[in-house]
Amino acid sequence: MKKLKEIMKLLNITARFFAALTIFCFVLAHAQANDNTPLYRVKKSEKTMYLLASAHMLSQDDYPLSKKLPEALKSSDVLVVEAKGSFLSQENFPIVEELLKLPLGKGAADYVGKQEFEYALSLVNPQFFKYKDSLLDVVKKSHPYLLTILIENSTPSPLEFIPAIGIDRYMLDLAAKKGMRIEELEGVKHNSMSYLKMLSENEVKSMLTGVVKLNQSQELRVRLGTNAKQMLQAYREGDLKKLSDLEFNACSNILNYPLTYCKTIFTARNNFMTQKIEEYFQKTETYLVVLGCSHFVGNDGVLDGLRKKGYQIDIFQQNK
Repeated sequence: MKKLKEIMKLLNITARFFAALTIFCFVLAHAQANDNTPLYRVKKSEKTMYLLASAHMLSQDDYPLSKKLPEALKSSDVLVVEAKGSFLSQENFPIVEELLKLPLGKGAADYVGKQEFEYALSLVNPQFFKYKDSLLDVVKKSHPYLLTILIENSTPSPLEFIPAIGIDRYMLDLAAKKGMRIEELEGVKHNSMSYLKMLSENEVKSMLTGVVKLNQSQELRVRLGTNAKQMLQAYREGDLKKLSDLEFNACSNILNYPLTYCKTIFTARNNFMTQKIEEYFQKTETYLVVLGCSHFVGNDGVLDGLRKKGYQIDIFQQNK
């Protein structure tokens, strides 16, 4: 009788284990069946390449990511990202410094006013000045956008969670492990800084004012955090249009950056990106290109631009 009870207990544990395993497999299969990862296959004639719309920041809850990502990478020879590092990374900062250098005799304070410049400078995390001894002198002689970037990176995070690495970083890590060639589509030279010259001095000043207010205001940071969570949810649902609208809202309504800047950093860059993608089609290798989600949306997005040029685009389906 005792042995029978032990057997029944073991069977009960085993049954619960397999029930849990069945539920897990069902949930996993359901998640895979509803995989909204915006990964596209682009074709023209006999040539194929892949385009991946990226969320630059994710939550730990978004992991593990879609199995389509390593599968598409396996089918490719070259991974392309917008840029390999941030503006303030050691490899990119010398380029940023050169791009934002003002004409001799002109300084950042000339754009925004001496008092405003000195106050904004006080908001920069002192750690940045340890990173580069001459940074203070560089900031004084550079376009105020450099000071704007520094304050953005000195502002307390508006997020209620610790962000996980985004799609771009994840793909870069996978490609590096595979030993793939990695290229930059833009790098910092053709990124948003390239279009700052289109802004008036008043618009430049309003960008700095916007980020200073964000640094000072808990309410604004809460709004930005809420906006970021909504963007993440839109990405999970595969709603790139909603995500793009939220990104524009953060730029123009929460940060109060000039509309010229918020529009141009997407539209003008989209034309450049589309041209680069066409160049990749002329190469013998197969390319996988990772771009921010907002570049895929609308009549001036890269998908629409490629379709107008005769490319066939469909959603990449995972092999069963």
